[in-house]
Amino acid sequence: MQKGKYRSKFESQDLLRSIFSTASQVRGKTESERLKTEYGLKDRFAEHFLEKIFKTIQGKQGQAAKDALQTVTHTLPQNYSSPVWRIKGLDPHTDTPVEILHVILLGVVKYFWWDAVDRVSERNKPQLIARLSSIETKGLGISPIGGKTLAQYCRLLTGRDFRVISQAVPFVLHDLGLPSECIQAWMALSSLVPLIVSTPGECWDTQTVQPSRIIGHKQNLPSTFDVQDPRKLEGLHHPRLSELPSILRLT
Repeated sequence: MQKGKYRSKFESQDLLRSIFSTASQVRGKTESERLKTEYGLKDRFAEHFLEKIFKTIQGKQGQAAKDALQTVTHTLPQNYSSPVWRIKGLDPHTDTPVEILHVILLGVVKYFWWDAVDRVSERNKPQLIARLSSIETKGLGISPIGGKTLAQYCRLLTGRDFRVISQAVPFVLHDLGLPSECIQAWMALSSLVPLIVSTPGECWDTQTVQPSRIIGHKQNLPSTFDVQDPRKLEGLHHPRLSELPSILRLT
């Protein structure tokens, strides 16, 4: 995995135009799908018009496909991109917030937990379950933790479960055979989650949360992705982590 980089509005627009241009050619569908994966971009508004092109030329070859393509492209609007790209003064990459549920709880925390549970041997699983179930939850406003559910059914959990897991892990994963790098990654992540899910007033209170703390925790995460199983990190919204400090107004 590679460290995420900041995107710019104009760069993304250029890449989306490239995808649309490629897809608007005969036999260009496969290559356009490859570009979407490579760029990590997709304009669902423009997808409607691309599907219209694909259906029109489907089953046609040679000159017939070219003629059909030319005919359908004349029916497309001049501006086929999503309206969000045309709002003056708005950069979707920097002016939209990190969506905590999917980026953090159902993103980083979920994939880290899958990896951690898989790394714990069957001999140590009962100990992991016992530790989870033994955590005192009074004062946390949550029900007692079901350790067996969190460990045995880790792939069927919800965002609420992962919120609990993110705070419980520092107390339950030690001495269970996980590499020290994984433990360090969890420590950074568990310190970061409360800062993100706090109310804005709490997050922006620099007397409580120093900017260097959240930036430091965030920077610890990318360097530890390499020790996780990459097969379990597919779909992770890693680039959005880079935008946390600016979005929380702590930079």
